[in-house]
Amino acid sequence: MVQRIGHVDTIGTDDTHKNETACGLYREGHIIAARFHAVLVSARDALDGEVEIVAGGCNGCATYDIDTGAYIYYVAQSHAIDRLAVGYGTAGDASVTKLEIAHELVAAAERLEVDVGWSGNTDKKIFLGDTTVYDESSWL
Repeated sequence: MVQRIGHVDTIGTDDTHKNETACGLYREGHIIAARFHAVLVSARDALDGEVEIVAGGCNGCATYDIDTGAYIYYVAQSHAIDRLAVGYGTAGDASVTKLEIAHELVAAAERLEVDVGWSGNTDKKIFLGDTTVYDESSWL
């Protein structure tokens, strides 16, 4: 359900992507900007729906019980209205690679005109919204 906070449309994570085994750090009632949600869904759909979108309380619990396939995840400890750090990966017999997921996340953000930042390293997260985390000075 879309809810407006200030000038930003938001989506509640509890209703969309919460991992049922999320740890106690997961914030009940967590919200993300609807534009970020649209990027995640667009990337997943472009990859033929083979990618699961999950939110957890920490990096560990978000994907802890994913044994096969591919995933896009984020940590739901605080509301993500200005920036969302997005992780991604594969487990078991995934039909897509981490690089393919990353490229599709970036492409989806660009298609939807959402600011996106990524270092190009598949071991690093992709940031939607405020992308200053990948300013050149932070690469050292």
